[in-house]
Amino acid sequence: MMKKTIIVFILLLGNFSLAQNRSAIDSLFQVKDYLLNVKHCINEEQTGEEKIAQLKQFIKLASSQEAIFERNANAIIKNKKELKQLKTTLHFILQSIILYHEDINQNGKSPTESFYLNKNIPPLVDKIYYYCKIEKLEEQKRTHKKQ
Repeated sequence: MMKKTIIVFILLLGNFSLAQNRSAIDSLFQVKDYLLNVKHCINEEQTGEEKIAQLKQFIKLASSQEAIFERNANAIIKNKKELKQLKTTLHFILQSIILYHEDINQNGKSPTESFYLNKNIPPLVDKIYYYCKIEKLEEQKRTHKKQ
């Protein structure tokens, strides 16, 4: 009886860790969606007021997106140097969103920040996809080993 209880506990613990990794992947995809929405907003033709309103919303969400990324990327990305670089890239992108908003608000355009965001968002999104895919493959390996 005791042996069965221990086995059930171990299986539940393993499933809990898999669920945490799935949650981390889902959370990183949330950050990815945020970044893609920012890129879409920057490239979309719209009035200045509409763009400014959208950018204000993105700025309000920036701190929470950065926290979500840091918390969940730590769980998935094992290479600490790469992790630090991705966090720095995200931080600079978020700062650039603020600068872009200010430039649009004052001048009606911001080609420098637009160029920076269009250049740096896609590689970060690609890296998020890459590390999430690796984590899913590792998860599948761990699942198959248990069976």
